[in-house]
Amino acid sequence: MFAAAMASAILTYVVVSLLTCKQNFNLEKMLHRGKYKIEGEEDTREKPKRGLSIFGVTEEFSKSDKFIYFITIFWSLGWMAVFLIGTAYALISGDTTTMGWAKFWQLQFWILIAVSVVVSIWLLIGGIKNMIEMFVDLKTLKRNELDDGRVVGSHNLSDEKTSPDGDE
Repeated sequence: MFAAAMASAILTYVVVSLLTCKQNFNLEKMLHRGKYKIEGEEDTREKPKRGLSIFGVTEEFSKSDKFIYFITIFWSLGWMAVFLIGTAYALISGDTTTMGWAKFWQLQFWILIAVSVVVSIWLLIGGIKNMIEMFVDLKTLKRNELDDGRVVGSHNLSDEKTSPDGDE
């Protein structure tokens, strides 16, 4: 089902892309890049990834974010290694019984439950903290009423100097 869904999504994307928007769009103009650059604005294009950013770790990651990220990766790789080593041992020695495998999976299950509870509480606390910060930020945010996400005439409406009713 997953493969069929992905194939149909890709096919739909290609067909809709080919059937719509027949004229070229000047993305450089909309994004204010190159000769359309607005004086005083900095270039926001992404720089090539180096170091930990290759793995998706950016400067927004706190130390605890990095810890969670890498523990999650090592946790999955560690359990995969335990499974592969256990499988190799069982095949080579012929010593492992069905009850031995059942105990292994039971132990892994209870360890996973315990870790999941701790991580869920940790992420819940962090999520509540971030939500409170977001609401504080939203109270002080200056909004541009023209910024509704539309692109008209190769530029964002938020680039307009005046609002639709003529206010500055």
